[in-house]
Amino acid sequence: MKRFLALLLSVTMCLGLLPGMVFAAEPDHYEITYINPLYSDVMKESDLKDGLRVRAASAEELEYYTDTKEAGAVMRADMKQREETIEIGLQTDALDSDRAKELAHEVFNHAIEHTGNPTEGDYLAWQYGGWKASISYTTKDGIYYVKITYTFTYYTTIEQENEMDTAVAELLDQLDVYDDTDYEKVKAIYDYICEHTVYDYDHLEDADYKLKFTAYAALINGTAVCQGYAVLFYRLALEMDVDSRLIPGTGNGESHAWNIAELEETYYDLDSTWDAGKSSYRYFLKCDENFGDHTRKEEYATEEFYEAYPMGSEDYTPDASLEVISQGSCGEALSYELNAAGRLTIRGTKEMTDYEESAPDTPWQEYTEDIMQVRIKNGAESIGNTAFSSCSRLAEVKIPTSVLRIGRYAFEGCTSLTEVTIPKTVTEIGEHAFDGCDALTICGYRDTAAESYARENGIPFEDLDPKPDPEPTPEPEPENPFTDVSESDYYYEAVLWAYQNGITSGKTATTFEPNGNCTRGQVVTFLWRAEGKPEPETTENPFTDVNSEDYYYKAVLWAYENGITSGVTQTTFCPNSVVDRGEVVTFLWRAEGKPGSTITNPFTDVESGTYYYEAVLWAYENGITSGVTETQFKPKNPCTRAQVVTFLYRDMGE
Repeated sequence: MKRFLALLLSVTMCLGLLPGMVFAAEPDHYEITYINPLYSDVMKESDLKDGLRVRAASAEELEYYTDTKEAGAVMRADMKQREETIEIGLQTDALDSDRAKELAHEVFNHAIEHTGNPTEGDYLAWQYGGWKASISYTTKDGIYYVKITYTFTYYTTIEQENEMDTAVAELLDQLDVYDDTDYEKVKAIYDYICEHTVYDYDHLEDADYKLKFTAYAALINGTAVCQGYAVLFYRLALEMDVDSRLIPGTGNGESHAWNIAELEETYYDLDSTWDAGKSSYRYFLKCDENFGDHTRKEEYATEEFYEAYPMGSEDYTPDASLEVISQGSCGEALSYELNAAGRLTIRGTKEMTDYEESAPDTPWQEYTEDIMQVRIKNGAESIGNTAFSSCSRLAEVKIPTSVLRIGRYAFEGCTSLTEVTIPKTVTEIGEHAFDGCDALTICGYRDTAAESYARENGIPFEDLDPKPDPEPTPEPEPENPFTDVSESDYYYEAVLWAYQNGITSGKTATTFEPNGNCTRGQVVTFLWRAEGKPEPETTENPFTDVNSEDYYYKAVLWAYENGITSGVTQTTFCPNSVVDRGEVVTFLWRAEGKPGSTITNPFTDVESGTYYYEAVLWAYENGITSGVTETQFKPKNPCTRAQVVTFLYRDMGE
């Protein structure tokens, strides 16, 4: 408790709020109602959720910022979690009604500014209806301490956003364009949206159905209006490190939305809504001049905006080597494209067609001598019989982990093929699959179909999972390598304990970033390492967003089988979601066997019946946490890296 009081005193002094500081009992209030201007024609004030009128904040319960940009970053993190009520504290040396409202808008505008993060910027700005804000303030020594309480009306819930995270990850793995050019990434994303999303005429006139405006509706439901198409493209493009913006305006004189995307430091227009379902594209990577019937809203057509996002003077023309010379179907749910550079790409799901061995009839048969590279995208489950037989110039093949079978004669006569990596998932390799590949080395894993086939057919085999060399004795590490962790910090001993015991190595070699957020994947990994890295007994993985290659894979399986976490849904763990204080103490409490407590609940914001109720009381009783204040635990606040290791240290290290 002494350490906590010392910390509280240092924080209040840093904020300029001294002990004994008195706040006015009855501060003035300002109220704001803000409707998203992008939806001013479909949203009304009555559609917005009502917030409670706020009371003045004390120094103990709110952090006051002097920079609205910094405050906006805090709001942005809460908006991403779809928090309906967000409290922001600001310091200012002057305040009236106009300035109060100006501050509220400044913070919000920073929160939704384009950052390049796929779940921020336009992704936030286009998926909410509006907000109401209640503003109170107190004064001390000529400084105004302003508390703004926002109440948001979103179009999606955090549960839907978690579902989106999983679906986006699965889609990008299926498209598998991580190593492609930016043009190929954009085209793959655009193709997918145009092929899998239909316009939502069923809800077009339904004013109460706002989900139609979202990326969730476009991806999960496969039907949306133009905003949903454009928001989905924005997110997927940024996930692939291609910059994009969503452009509002009119199309054929009616409200409409589309995108711009960056290729080679220049931006081009795209409209997936108007190209959806078409066999050829009219609105793909166009310059403004050739992007007919589209007029931008005024703020997106300013000189300043065009300076930030310079448009091409002509339509984008891809490199001639990327021109598709043949395309079509190669399975029930598989398609292929062959470009002029000799790269054959196969996308989709399920099995590839098995072709005749006596008279090969592959759809790319006339281009056999042109194929130099085969890239099979994640989702394909087999390589068909004789699929690439006699492709004598084929020198590179990429086989994903979704493939379970390689058919007979699949690569027979591929004389230029010198190396192929076969994943563990391949359990069947047909006879003569690599006949005539005289210079071939098969790369794979021990005790798999790849090793068996190589040994039985006298093909050199490279083991990708060899026994590791003994690790050299490491040089002694400095006691405290972190420049941002000092002896006076409450978390000093906890950070050193975590570092020296291999629980966490910091964000960089010299920084720990104690105030940074922690994710769910990181927290269960810290806990698992603190427990000695126990091997999970089960190999059953219920989570679609946790893969065996992830650093947190074993930690999540261990936590799941021991009842420490059951995931966010039955099939998703959401390892990259920011963890809150309630979740962290609950993980610790469950890891300790859910011990009981005998104390009276000191926290007004921890209610009986919540999943973290018993965990918080246990943690408080055992000195793991004393709360943010004497009466508030703040269970929904993000748990910082410093707080996480401190909780762990107090529970397991002291």
